[in-house]
Formats: sequence, C-alpha cells, structure tokens
Amino acid sequence: IGSFNYKQYNKQSLLILDNFSSQELRAYASNFATIQINLISSISIQGDAILKDILVLSRIYSDAAENLSQIAVPSALSDIHLTVVNNYSAVSKALEAFRDDSDPAKKAVSIGAYQNAVESQEQMLEIIARYLEQNDIMFTADQDGDYWNNF
Repeated sequence: IGSFNYKQYNKQSLLILDNFSSQELRAYASNFATIQINLISSISIQGDAILKDILVLSRIYSDAAENLSQIAVPSALSDIHLTVVNNYSAVSKALEAFRDDSDPAKKAVSIGAYQNAVESQEQMLEIIARYLEQNDIMFTADQDGDYWNNF
C-alpha cells in the first residue's frame, strides 16, 4: 500500500490447517469474528482518544493484525486470511505516517493508502463469509460468529 514499509506477514507466520474439519472451520470463524468485534468495539469505545491521537487507531489495527496472525487458519482460507492480516498491518502503518507532519507528501499518500485499504476490507471479509456460508457454517445471534451473518 503506497510507499510504506509495514510488517508483512507470510504464510509461514500463520498456523495453517491442511486437513480441517467443519469444527475447525467453525472455530476459525468464531475466533476471527471475536477479533473483528473487538476491533470494531475498540474503535467505538476509544473514539475520543482516536480523535486526539491517531496512533490509538494505528495500534488497534496493529493488534488486530497480530491477533489474526495467531489463530489456526483452514488452508482453503489462508490466502484471503493473509491478505486481511497484511491489510490491517498496512492500515496501521498508513495511520502512523499520517501523523508525521514533517513530510506533507507522505501524509497525502497515507490518506489515500488508508482509504484504499479500508475500502477493500469489506470485500475481503465477504469472501470469507461466502466460504463459511457455502460450507454450512452458521451461527446464532448470541454467538460471536453471528458477525458473519451480516454479509
């Protein structure tokens, strides 16, 4: 994204499940959803702090990337999962660059990079949601995995 150096994860940094059961796919979906819900909740709860210091939002995305990199990922979703993790890492770095007032050009690039990354997130998450749906992974409204029912 843009001209930023950000922590890039690779497949070797993920725990990939080659032969996965529907239970493991369900656990993946639930774990991912919990991380997403925490990300959204953190942004909401820390809204005032984010307005004062954009690095708060940067850390939220960085933490989400790191947390997502630590869950077991079914091999069928490893590419898109890795894309999401790297997207969150890039968003974090773009937000850091936005805060840097010493280079106006870099600041402008960071705004575009942030926008592009955030706009692509929903499409990435929809791919995961469709895969779960195609594999009959369903959740009730009282479960974190219900997050996937909103796509």
